[in-house]
Amino acid sequence: MLACACSSSSSPDAPGVAALAPSTDLIADANADSPGDANSPPSCQSFVAATLSTCEPPPPAGEFPADVAAVLGDKCQTCHKNPPVDHAPFALLTYADTLEPDSLCNGVPIWQAMHYVIQPGSVPHMPFGNAPQLTSAEFATLDGWLTGCAMPAITSEAGPGDD
Repeated sequence: MLACACSSSSSPDAPGVAALAPSTDLIADANADSPGDANSPPSCQSFVAATLSTCEPPPPAGEFPADVAAVLGDKCQTCHKNPPVDHAPFALLTYADTLEPDSLCNGVPIWQAMHYVIQPGSVPHMPFGNAPQLTSAEFATLDGWLTGCAMPAITSEAGPGDD
């Protein structure tokens, strides 16, 4: 699972982020195909299936958009370095890193698991412990990119006049 965190101790959600939690309708929809109580929180797999089912696979290359790179640099890459530190399971330094399968979320790409674990109330919830918490604006930036199917920034190596 994506672990924008450096400790296993608990910490409250970032101020103002709770209002951005997934709706109970989304949670119920996510759990519709899952065994168990309809009021229980969604699993990573059911949440991803319910919220990102229409996403096409993103291209294999590109860069993080600048605003997303800033959030990742400030909040996630404190542990998701190369090599990862403080029990982070993988590096999260390049766009290509987000395309790798996440073994703890049924093999979905890391960017899809990221969408789940940053939601307030998700278990696990990232960042946790003593990791820097997402502000409302940072959550909106990161989650907006993820729900936009995590497309990379457009990069061009062509010079002026090249077609």
